[in-house]
Amino acid sequence: MTLFRRLQALAFITISAIFVSACGGDDEYYNDHDHHHDDPPALRQFDIIDTYGTNSEFDNNTELAISPIINNGEFEIFWTVTSDVDYYVEFRINDHASPNGSRLISSELCGPFSFCHDNQYQFCDYSNSLNVRCESSSNHRQSAYIGDFLPNIPQDAYFILQVCDSAYFYCEYEARHVSIE
Repeated sequence: MTLFRRLQALAFITISAIFVSACGGDDEYYNDHDHHHDDPPALRQFDIIDTYGTNSEFDNNTELAISPIINNGEFEIFWTVTSDVDYYVEFRINDHASPNGSRLISSELCGPFSFCHDNQYQFCDYSNSLNVRCESSSNHRQSAYIGDFLPNIPQDAYFILQVCDSAYFYCEYEARHVSIE
């Protein structure tokens, strides 16, 4: 091989190494980038439109109430989550403002490639038989009996929205006080 060909080959290898490095060949870059995607989901907003039409997003002064005879017991929950990975969102009821000891009403796997990515809602209804049923935008329906949380009606309760990473290592929640009629 001539000296000219050797210099051409050396120049080609040097340019290729620089190009690969600039295109992300550096493992440290990928590790830092992937670490960003491991951040847990962050619950940014949880609100309810009760059976009377009160929207907690715009009215924090009016007590939320759910009645089976007003608007056929229909109400809506909605939330905003920031997440680059899949996460579970759970709608729960409890007699105190914590998910500990609460009853699961609905659960849904959400994330970047699902119906419920960043902003989502569920249409729900509360019946005289003391059941709450919710339907997601993907037409998934779930329900739960809540009568054991209601020794007297009307009864104060808390609707809780809990967001967890897909492995349930990290969870956060918000609770909304609701009068169950």
